[in-house]
Amino acid sequence: ILLLLLTYRLHGLNIIEATHVLLVEPILNPAHELQAIGRVHRIGQTKSTVVHRFLIKATIERRMQAMLKNCRQKVF
Repeated sequence: ILLLLLTYRLHGLNIIEATHVLLVEPILNPAHELQAIGRVHRIGQTKSTVVHRFLIKATIERRMQAMLKNCRQKVF
């Protein structure tokens, strides 16, 4: 188990031995979220990468996630 804060950006870190990404805090910048997932989903990864998001109903984090999802749908 390796616990890392996304605020450190983790430049140059490859974690291809991992298969799961646990996102337990809201990420306001979609690029940072993709970067965090990309640290596991790399060339050399032979297994599927699974992303888990922990959200609780009726919280600000849940509303933030809904807003970010809406923004991503408009962009992509």
